[in-house]
Formats: sequence, C-alpha cells, structure tokens
Amino acid sequence: MKFSLAIASAILAFASAAPSKRQTEGVVETCDNPNAMAITYDDGPYNWDYNVNDQFNAVQGKTTYFLNGYNYGCIYSEENVSHLRALYENGHQMASHTWGHVHLTQLTNEEIDEQVQLVEDALWKILGVVPKYLRPPYGEVDDRVVQHLQDRWGITVVNWSDDSEDSLGASDDHILGLYDSFAADGSHTPRIVLNHATYDTASRLPQIYVPQMANAGYSLQTVAECLNDSPYKVVGGYSERDDTWTCEGKPLPGAAA
Repeated sequence: MKFSLAIASAILAFASAAPSKRQTEGVVETCDNPNAMAITYDDGPYNWDYNVNDQFNAVQGKTTYFLNGYNYGCIYSEENVSHLRALYENGHQMASHTWGHVHLTQLTNEEIDEQVQLVEDALWKILGVVPKYLRPPYGEVDDRVVQHLQDRWGITVVNWSDDSEDSLGASDDHILGLYDSFAADGSHTPRIVLNHATYDTASRLPQIYVPQMANAGYSLQTVAECLNDSPYKVVGGYSERDDTWTCEGKPLPGAAA
C-alpha cells in the first residue's frame, strides 16, 4: 500500500516569521490543565533545538516543536533526521508548521493540502508519526482555513497566549522579562508561549527560563499534554531512507508550489 493511501485510511478512521495572529474560532491559544505551560518552538528543525531539548530534559519537562519541511533547511537531511529522532525519543511533541512556512490564508484548499501532506509524509517516514497539531505560520488563519484543516485533515490548529517576540528582534532582557512576569504570577495561569528555534536566543536563554519556570511551579508540558489530548493521528515506526527522502521537486520555502 502506498504511503499516502495508508495515511488517508488511518486518518479517516481517526476522524469517525513575524507573527500576526488574530482570534479565530476553533484555534487553541492556551492550555487547559491548571499550572500548565507549553513552551513551544517554531521553524525548525534547527541546530539550537538540541539546546532546548537539553534544558527541558534537565527539569523533566517537555516541549513542542512546530516543524517545517523546507524552511531553514531540508527536513530530510541526514543531520535533521538524526536530530528529529533524538528529540522524539526524548518525548517531545513533533507538530506541523506547514511544509514551506507559507501564508495559509493566501492559499487555495488544494495548496493547503499539499503543505500539510508533505509534512505528514516526512514525519511518517522519519519518525513513524502523523501529527495532529499544526501552527499556522505568522499565526495567520481564518475560518475557512481552520474549517478545512479540521474537516479534511482532523488537525487541531494552535496559536499562542504569549509571544516572546524573538522573531521581532526582542532583546534578551525583554524575553527574560516576559518569563519573569510568568514566574511572578502566583496563580500559575495556563499558557502557550511562542518562541523560535532559529533565532540565537534559543542557544542561550532556555537554560535560564526553563528551570526558572519549573522552579516557579509550572508544569512544563507539550501542547497535546496540556490539552489532555494525543499528539498524533497515527503512530508507527521509523522507515528506511530511499530516494523519496528529498526536498527536490517540492515547494520552495515561502512558496505554495
């Protein structure tokens, strides 16, 4: 059975850059669990994901990576495959951020389908999972996009409650000040926090704010965990590399086709 048909059958069974998000019905923006914080990282895979991984592991916390197929590099590179498998084996959540970091509201439903399918194909081959969660690039969705992703793909769309503004060039002091404000929140308000794996702040700040949040009494959870949900539509095993493990002939970063 070809991969796409297998995934489509499983999903059918299951179903019986600078952010500019707006509030849209059906989009998750915060956690359900009391004291839960989902600190998330967009735009990878990228080298600094390893640093993020190490900091969460040190406090027995988990994070969520919203991944592109072809943005800062090709998801199928040997380095990225090894990288993603290490993160997955440490229990972190792998979620979709579209294939090429595109503006979903500017795409047709058919173009959206390609962006979703290519990421699902890649993560199925590399990790043996089909992600249930997707974060739209730039936080941009509308009712049509959300409805299509839910109805056609069984996807949960996620944005955020708090933005570190790292992608806007926020200083270290600004980002750490945001986390300081969370630590001072004695009620431990549930949050989903946006960060990016591709800015150098991810190489030096998680070692400060991750233990700070754990010590402040937050439970550092994946997005799916903090919503009491499963992260994947299908779970299988790793596949062997073949000549389909390539970004050649697929949409370029930022392009629909």
